[in-house]
Amino acid sequence: MKTVTIVTEDRVGLLADVSGILGDNRINISSISAEAHGKTSVLNIVTDNPAKAKAVLKKAGYDVSDFEMVVVRLKNKAGELARFTRELAENGVDIRNAYQFPADRGEAVFGFETSNVPKAKKVVASFS
Repeated sequence: MKTVTIVTEDRVGLLADVSGILGDNRINISSISAEAHGKTSVLNIVTDNPAKAKAVLKKAGYDVSDFEMVVVRLKNKAGELARFTRELAENGVDIRNAYQFPADRGEAVFGFETSNVPKAKKVVASFS
């Protein structure tokens, strides 16, 4: 799974413009986080078509990058996220961005970006 990240000048209507561009191009947003840091906005978007999203947003003049997201299903119970992220830390895996998706059937879906995807995937595969 890939995320699309936009770093741009913060302004009123930014999220409306970005989501409008994606909607006009029939790209569905699964998850989004938006933050303002001073005069800069950072939008992290998960879509059903990250390659197309990146292309149409670049064409619209946005500075866009994409990153692979590592996804793990966790038990939906107190402390499980701490246990998993501690395992990542003990294996030297950094977390650059993190996403929590809605829980379903007793499980929570946690996605994150890291600088070491292969190592993160090994931790995910061995986590129980």
